[in-house]
Amino acid sequence: MKNTLVLGGGGQFGIAWELGLLYGLNTKDINLRKMDAIIGTSAGSQVGAAIASNWNWDKIWQNQIELTINEENPEPNMHKVFEKYNQISKQAKDGDEWVALLCQYAKTHVTRLDENVHIQQIKNRFQQINWGANLHITGTNIDTYTRKVWKAEDNVDIYKALSASSSLPGVWPPTTINEKLYSDGGSYSMENADLAIEAEKVIILSPHLPVDTPLSLEDQINILKQHNTEVLAITPSSEVLQKLKVLGGNTVDPSIRRGIAEAAIQQGIAIKDKVKQFIEK
Repeated sequence: MKNTLVLGGGGQFGIAWELGLLYGLNTKDINLRKMDAIIGTSAGSQVGAAIASNWNWDKIWQNQIELTINEENPEPNMHKVFEKYNQISKQAKDGDEWVALLCQYAKTHVTRLDENVHIQQIKNRFQQINWGANLHITGTNIDTYTRKVWKAEDNVDIYKALSASSSLPGVWPPTTINEKLYSDGGSYSMENADLAIEAEKVIILSPHLPVDTPLSLEDQINILKQHNTEVLAITPSSEVLQKLKVLGGNTVDPSIRRGIAEAAIQQGIAIKDKVKQFIEK
């Protein structure tokens, strides 16, 4: 894990922004797909699966951006979900209780859609895809309140791993893997960048949504720096955030993907020198 790319959670917005940014960098010959490790959480797990595969960019774009507009919006009112997260953050006495309360919410909240709908939706978009050798996908065991990381050698169905990592409490139901229930990897943090403490350099793409988690982005950056890891954290530009506002502001609405991705391409091109200098220094 000498050089690690961390892809954070952020719903449909996160998927579109991260892919757009990475594509923009790629147009300037900056390829982050071959990093020693790619750690994906929630939306980031889906982006990670796509870029860690042997797909070319045309196929990634077609399957992840163009073909998603017909997916059902799982939660039209994200405001109430964010209110619940805020309530949990204030109720928890410490980080462990915070994770436990999120897991309990994931277990007890009745969503409109079944877990098999979520898994099938991911299958439809990913079709036949290989599990990249450098891909790490995060999830949370909602019975033990512990973080789980899946890799290719674990021989877990990649579609279930992606569903589990993206099973946002209050939006999607938990996903069953080997008779255990898992929810979103974002129950610890939206990025889980602290998993990369052995890396020399870490690039974090964080959609940085206004949702508090037990480990903030700033906490994770501090942890990495304490281990002498160089860190470059990238968050959406003001132009991308304005585009989200214009498109309605719902971060789990599939219809926003194309617009957000196109805006993110421009951000990727704009920061090319900064990223290149970080990689090469």
